[in-house]
Order: sequence, then C-alpha cells, then structure tokens
Amino acid sequence: MRKRRSTFCFLVTLIFLFILTVNGEQRIAEGPVETTVLVGATVELRCRVEDQKGAVQWTKNDFGLGIDRGLKFFPRYQMVGKATKGEYNLQIVNITVDDDDVYRCQIGEVQNERTVVSNAAKLSVLKKPTSPTQLNKPKDLTIPAIAGDLIQRSCVSKMGKPPAKIGWAISFDSEGKNIFSWLGESRSKLGHLIKNNDLSPETVAANITDNIQKDNGVFSVISNLSYVPRPDDDKKYLLCLSHHETFGEKIELDGVRLSLQYAPRVNLTVAASQQKIREGGGALLACSVDAKPIDQLKIQWFREGVLLKHQADTLAFELLKMEDHGVEYSCEAMNKIGKGKASLKLNVSFAPRIISNQQEKEVNVGEAATFTCEAHGNPKPQLYWSKAGDSQVIGKGESFTIENVQVWQQGEYICTAISDGFKQDKIANFLHIRGPPTITFDQPASVNLGDTVVFSCKVRGRPKPKEVVWSRDENDLNFNNGRMQVHQMPHIYGVESKLTIRDLQEADFGVYNCSANNGLGMDSQGIVLHKKNILDYAMQLLGNDDLLIIAAVSASVVFFCLFFLCCCAWRKRRRFQTKGSKFTASESDVTVKCEALDPPFYSEMYGGPMDDGNLLLSKDYIAVPQNNPDLDLLMPSSYALSSSNNCLYPKFMNGSTMDYNFMPSTRYDTSYGSFSGGSTPAALSGGGLSELYGGTDRLHAPLEPLPEVDTPKVSTYSFMCPERPLSRSSTHV
Repeated sequence: MRKRRSTFCFLVTLIFLFILTVNGEQRIAEGPVETTVLVGATVELRCRVEDQKGAVQWTKNDFGLGIDRGLKFFPRYQMVGKATKGEYNLQIVNITVDDDDVYRCQIGEVQNERTVVSNAAKLSVLKKPTSPTQLNKPKDLTIPAIAGDLIQRSCVSKMGKPPAKIGWAISFDSEGKNIFSWLGESRSKLGHLIKNNDLSPETVAANITDNIQKDNGVFSVISNLSYVPRPDDDKKYLLCLSHHETFGEKIELDGVRLSLQYAPRVNLTVAASQQKIREGGGALLACSVDAKPIDQLKIQWFREGVLLKHQADTLAFELLKMEDHGVEYSCEAMNKIGKGKASLKLNVSFAPRIISNQQEKEVNVGEAATFTCEAHGNPKPQLYWSKAGDSQVIGKGESFTIENVQVWQQGEYICTAISDGFKQDKIANFLHIRGPPTITFDQPASVNLGDTVVFSCKVRGRPKPKEVVWSRDENDLNFNNGRMQVHQMPHIYGVESKLTIRDLQEADFGVYNCSANNGLGMDSQGIVLHKKNILDYAMQLLGNDDLLIIAAVSASVVFFCLFFLCCCAWRKRRRFQTKGSKFTASESDVTVKCEALDPPFYSEMYGGPMDDGNLLLSKDYIAVPQNNPDLDLLMPSSYALSSSNNCLYPKFMNGSTMDYNFMPSTRYDTSYGSFSGGSTPAALSGGGLSELYGGTDRLHAPLEPLPEVDTPKVSTYSFMCPERPLSRSSTHV
C-alpha cells in the first residue's frame, strides 16, 4: 500500500513540472546591440523571444513601430526571421541619417504576463563629409604674404556625421608626406595619422577655432586659422587636413603655396678656415644674409655697439691682439621689409699672462710663507711652481705655501703659467729669512782723473737696513764739495746704495767702504779705486772676451813650447844613458833584491838592534825593465871621499881618505847594474870593501838573501849631507 502511494506522488510531481515547463513566462532570449553603419547601407537588429504570449514589436526612441511583421507604416522597416524560432529581427534598408536613434525589442503584456523589454541599442549612422576646402583660394594656388605679419585662412568640411576633425600644417610638399611644422593643436588631432614623415616637425603657435553647424542631422565644420608665418615657411605649403571615421586611417587635405617676403636673416660666423683664431694672427668675419627681396640690401657693422665705416659682407682682421678677445661684433642688414642683426664675440686664443704682482715674503725660521699667482690666458693656463735654478715642479695652482720655513729654503720662487701652443710666462717671488745683511760690489774701479765714477753697493738681507754708510780709507766722505752724492734705492733683494763721484781728483783714489746694519747684524765691503793702467786700457780696447781669448792662445803657445823642450831634453838623456848601458843578463825583466844595512850602521843610525821587529824576511821586488839603467847608485868612475866631502857614514871612515873607483869595464858584470852575482859592487880599488865591511873581499861571491828592513819613518841619525845614507848595496826600487 505504501509502495503504491509513493509511486502516485512521484507521477503527480512529474505532471506538475511538465505543466510548468509548457506554460513558462515569456522572455527575450536575444536582444539588439549597438551598431554603426553608413548612410545607404542595410542593417538588421537582432531580437529572439521564448515562451511568447504577447505581441512583439520594435520601438524607436520609445515610439512603437507596430506589431505586424511587415511594418506597413514604415516602408524601409520590417521584422524578419522565423516566427517558429521566435525571431523578430528589425531590418532597415537604405539607411538615412534619420535612422540614427535608440531601438528596443519588447513583448506585450497578456494574461498576467508582464511586458518584457530588451536592452536599448544605439544605431549610429555615419555620413562621409565633403573633402576639406580652403576658402578664397587664388587661381594659382599661391598666397603672397610677409613673414612676421599675421595671416588668416579658413577651411570647411560639410555634410558629415559626426563632424570632421580639421587641423593645419606646413609641409614641404602638397601631399603632406613631409610635414615641416604643425600649427596649434593640430598634432594631437592628426599627428598619429602621418606615417611616412621623415622629419621631426616642430609645433608652431597658432590660433585655431572650429565652427560646427548641424543641418538635417549632418554637420559642417569651418576651421579658422590665424598665425604668423616665418621666413622658413617661404615656398612651402599651408595645408588644411581633415579626418573622419569614414576615412579609416587616411586623411584628406587641401593646400596653398606660401610666397613670403621677409626681412634679412643674418648669420655671423668666423670663416671656416679660421675657426681657431689666435693672438698675432688674422681672422675674417662673414655676414651671411637671407632676405626677400635681396636687392637694395644694405649692410652695417658694429663694434661693441659703435657703428664702423664698413659695408661689405665680410670684416677682416690682420693682426689680432689679446684685447680683441671677448669683443662683440655685429652685422646688420636691411631691405624694404625690415632689418636683421647677428652678433658674436671673438674667441681669440692668446698666450698666458701673469697678472699678479711680484711678492716678497719676510719670515723667521719655522714660520710659514704663502705665495699667490694669478694668470690670464685663453685657454686658461695651468700654474706651476719651482725654485730658481731647479726645474723640478714643487707646486701647482694659484697658491703655494711653505710650511716651517728653513734657512735653505730662502730664495727665489718662480710661478710659471703654461698654455699649450704658447710661450710660457713667469714671475719671480722672493722668500727672505730674517738675518744680518750681506754686501756686494759689481763694477770695476779703474778710472782717469776728471772722470765720473758710480759705485753700486747692493745690500741683501731682512729687514732692510735703513741707512748705508760710505767711507774712504776709513774716513767719512766729504759731501760738501758737491762732487759726491749718494742715492739709496729699494729692491726686491734689499737696498742698493749708489755713490757718484764727479770730476775725479788725485785725492779721491783709495779704498771705498760700504757698510750696513739692519739690527740683526752688519756687513762691510770695500773696493779700491785706482788709475787705469795698461791692462785696463787693453781690456777696455779689446773687451773682456777678446782679452780672455788672447790670454788663452798665449798660454797654449807657452805650454806647447815647454812641452817641446821637455821632449828634447828627455830624448837627449835617453841617448846618453843608452850609450853606457850594457847588460850581461838576458833581455827579459829582472828581479831586484835589496839588502839590509849592516848591524853597525843600522844600530848607529836608528838606535836599535838588527833583530828589531821591523826587520822582515827578504823578498823579491817587482820586475824592472832592462832599459832603465838607473836602478842602482851611479857614480863617476872616480869618486874621492875626502874630509871635505865626507857624507857616507863618516863615523866608520876613521878620518882617512879613501877612493872608491867603480870601473866601467867591470861595473856591469853579471848583475843587473853595479853588482856581481848579487848586490855587491863588482870592483872597488884600494881594498875598500875589506876596510869598509871589515872582512874579506866578496867581489864575486854571490850574496845570500838578507832580511828586508822596514825603515822607521823617524831617525835620530845625524847625516853630513842632505841625502839619506844608502846601504852598502842599495838600489832604487
């Protein structure tokens, strides 16, 4: 039972739902949308309904067009589509501007069904306007005008819907492909439509007003232009440009050519070949004039506003100076329209010039000193600092400071101004350190009687002495005679005092002294004033330089003469020595040995024993060439030692007279010079060796090497002759 009841309820529910579905509320499933069309076209506005119960009709601006599908009261209107599908589309053929309105589709109210209205749809009808046309165009399409004077033009575009947009431009061509400039706000209206412009046109101020008139739903636009043409606009085209929605991305235009007269336009330049002009060179200024008309043109030149007597189109400068830099020159040209003027300032490059004054700084040791230097030049010079006599750069810029000044830093400091391509300029500044003065004289003092002489006494030091004192031969000068005057002049280095003496007299000669005291010390220097002598006249006649040349030549001659005489004497001595020199040894160099003094001689002479620590082992000496025969002691063939000339070890001669003969035949035996076998003389007559040495004669017996004596530098031995005593076998080594 329950199962049957459930099935029945389900069936009732289905039947109810079906009834609701079949008898739903009427509605508009698809309504019209906003549409834009051209005049003369055909348009169809969509309207599709569902569950229609009432009548369907269209309204135009809320005015019903009728419910029959044919809309017989509106011949160009009808509802089209399949009624079975609920299509009630509104079709309008041969559209006119009157069809531009708001349309709706609606279902009428019926049997408790309310009226259903679609959304509003705007039908916009476009009408292409006429092409823009400039009013009052001349037949030759050329408008004469004067640059700088206001011109007014008008352009009209008619019967458009909506109204056309109009702008103005200046173009190189009549098709507007190369816009030269936009006028007023025209760029913002139409600039995006100019795609093929190769230039970057500027915007020129202009007054543009649009007058829009509506007639039967269409619009006419009149654009009025007021603008001042420029000389650059001459021979260009003044275009009126128009754009409308029906044109797409294109514009339409109308133009006239401008024929302008204008006052001279002047351009003043330096001739191209002389762009860089400099001090000492020339220059040429060129006045270029663009004017229309160009005939009867008059040119004038001005320098700093002052009229020059020059009327050519160029102005030449033959020799530029530093003062020409920055000077303004103007060229003015005039025709019947007006005048134009251009100016420029000469840019003359010139060498640096230091314009600051020379400076002196007087400081104590340990203080600081600052120098400043200012220079003028074009281009701007660079400033460098150095110390006189030293090229090293020690500072740069307009100021230079020395901290903690020391004595060695006293002197002259140079500021150098440098510009590329020009000669440098320098100025010396002086750093003085407080201290006693120093005095110098710098002129000769040889004069004649009756002459006038001027002594210059230069006093250096800081502080500067207030007074310089003169004297002659330590006596004060007599200035009462009127022949002597003193003038004192300040200088950078200190003070210069000049003493002038006129009509010199005999009493004026003597020693003149200049002295100064600056509170920290004093100095005094003197100079002798004497009459001129022969040397003075020679120097005056020839000049110092010529005299030096003569002295140098004379000295050279004397030197060569002395050199020649010395050479002759040396050759003569060589010939004399070579004749008596015979050698039994080989031609190679020999080794010379030297023996010590015998003990009696040594101890007597030097007061010390033979075995003193100064005695060294015998050793060989350096080799000596054989062509020097003067290694040993050379004596005449017979030399008598007498009491009157007894200078060889007199204490061991026992007062006797002995002759020591060196025989030429045996003198040069087998030894180098005067010794045989060793260092003993080859022959001595009278038994001199035995007596002298107290032993047998060792004429030919070779001597064994003896110790070498390092002779003391000081000897207390008293010699009879001025020469130092020789050993019994000695030689020059």
